[in-house]
Amino acid sequence: MNELLLESLVALTAFAVLWTLYYSMMRHKVESQPGSRFLIVGFILLFISFLIDITDNFPSLNQYILIGDTPTEAVIEKGFGSLIGLLFLAVGFHRWLPAVFELSIAKKNINKLNSKLGKLVDERTSELSEVNQQLRQEIAEREKAQNKLDKQMLHDPLTELPNRYALLEYLEHERLRSSAHPNHYAMFIIDLDQFKAVNDSLGHAIGDKVIKSIGNRLAFNHRSEDFLGRLGGDEFVLVMSMNRDDPQSAALQTYNNATTLIELVAAQLKVDKHQFNLSACIGITVFNYGGSQSSEDILRQADIALYNAKEKGQGFFSFFQPEMQQKAQTRLKQSKELHDALSNKELFLQYQPQVDKDGKFIGMEALLRWHHPINGIVDPSNFIALAEEIGIIDKLGRYIMHMACQQCNDLASSFYPDNKLKVAINISPSHFLHCLLYTSPSPRD
Repeated sequence: MNELLLESLVALTAFAVLWTLYYSMMRHKVESQPGSRFLIVGFILLFISFLIDITDNFPSLNQYILIGDTPTEAVIEKGFGSLIGLLFLAVGFHRWLPAVFELSIAKKNINKLNSKLGKLVDERTSELSEVNQQLRQEIAEREKAQNKLDKQMLHDPLTELPNRYALLEYLEHERLRSSAHPNHYAMFIIDLDQFKAVNDSLGHAIGDKVIKSIGNRLAFNHRSEDFLGRLGGDEFVLVMSMNRDDPQSAALQTYNNATTLIELVAAQLKVDKHQFNLSACIGITVFNYGGSQSSEDILRQADIALYNAKEKGQGFFSFFQPEMQQKAQTRLKQSKELHDALSNKELFLQYQPQVDKDGKFIGMEALLRWHHPINGIVDPSNFIALAEEIGIIDKLGRYIMHMACQQCNDLASSFYPDNKLKVAINISPSHFLHCLLYTSPSPRD
């Protein structure tokens, strides 16, 4: 009985091993390992041998088992089957065990590599995290620097008000917005009168404080939806939306606003220990975006109106009129022609005799004339003021003095060898500031 139980247990063990190998072959592709098939065949043969041993105890089952007719043949067959099975198992284990060991070693190596790779990944992740943090800081610093540059590019550093570039951007933005909501606008260019005297007498540090104070005063008294900026120097610009469809109503509102601005600047101002009573001239243009005028055109119109207001005196404002632009264009053309006249020597002198009470000749007065290539002889009253305005009066004065001295020198040599020849020359007050009388040649006695 014990022998039967043992044989049955061995047979069941062989069957379990056989089933495990088969299941692994089907599910985990174990047959790809060397020696797997030999192991399966060997366990099959052993299982059959053990199964035959079990059936020996049950003669009624012998008819189902292929076995020798005699006991000797049966022993031989069972022994032969077990021997063949053991041989297959030996060959199978001979091939399979090294592969298993290699797999085991490979698995350990893979685990080591995975562990090492995990550490490297963690280290790299930590490094990338630090680099990412540094990049974020650099990006934040760059954004901060870019915002600072943008502010410097679009804002005046002294008053921190928007500058000319910001004004042009604002006008273009309003142009796009007005396509959906048409509106009238008014631009005011505010120029402080005689502000150079403040800088010359008290220094630029006080002048900067005055400019900043005026900027703060204007900023405090303008609407948030309006544009207030500084164009540079002592010029400010204010653009207001009129919210009026009627041009006359918009012009009336603009007139009232200009009067308020004049009074606002004229209010007494105290800076440090100094008190100032300033005034300003204002150039105004009322516009909408219905026409083809550009932002530069609008700014130019207000600038032309400012020039017209300054011609009237201090504390005036002027609205832009189309004829002002024509006048400005004419002035620009005359300025170029006067520059060309100096270069082309179109200016010449006429001399008017001077006599005493007895009618005796005592000298001459040099009178400047301009021989214009188109307009003929031009009287100095038509271009001397222009020369002072465009800043060439000193150059013109030197030109006159050199010409008068040269011509009078030739005249004195020929007709007045022993007497003095007196020549009167009209000069500008600015000549005294540049010491022109001391640096120019003198006529021969």
